[in-house]
Amino acid sequence: MSLEKLQDFLPPNTLSYIQLLLSSHKIMIRITNPRKTRLGSFNAQHGLDKPIICVSKDLNQYAFLITLIHEIAHLKVWAYHNRRRLPHGKEWKKIFIELLFPMIEQDVFPDDVKAAVIRYLKNPKASTSGDVLLDKALKKFDTHAKPVGMITIEEVPEGSKFIWRTDRVFQKQQKIRKRYRCLELNTKRIYIFSPIAEVVLVEE
Repeated sequence: MSLEKLQDFLPPNTLSYIQLLLSSHKIMIRITNPRKTRLGSFNAQHGLDKPIICVSKDLNQYAFLITLIHEIAHLKVWAYHNRRRLPHGKEWKKIFIELLFPMIEQDVFPDDVKAAVIRYLKNPKASTSGDVLLDKALKKFDTHAKPVGMITIEEVPEGSKFIWRTDRVFQKQQKIRKRYRCLELNTKRIYIFSPIAEVVLVEE
């Protein structure tokens, strides 16, 4: 898609900055259907005419901007270092911070998102969903409707059962620091859930 069409997904007055970041690169941008485990991706495999950045179309404008800049940082690491670096190593973190910080200075984000982004940039993770405070701040601006009955893990009473994705049934156990220990009833395996993971409560 053309870069101009990104304006439909970005906060106001940010398209020109994205165009500037990409001005020295040949790149294809794709807006994809929602994916369960990834908000965006960067692909520069051998054989492609040009690298591809994909971003999920269901992200709100602030999450979309952060995810797009996340993937542009991968592009620049690839361009500068010819891929011989860890995907989210020190080179990526340095570039990502440098690229996202001007959006903070220009007050693109609402105050609560801005505060969470500043905190997140002290040590950026592989995904914003790995930072509970930032993920929670961003989700306030989601506009797509949740499936009927969907709630977050932190809203599930301890000991209650819930369904996560398709038909996997879990029982919520105790809180461990910021996350929750949950038992998958079929396999008896223990999983650790983010407090804002979205699940469906099993009525008993």
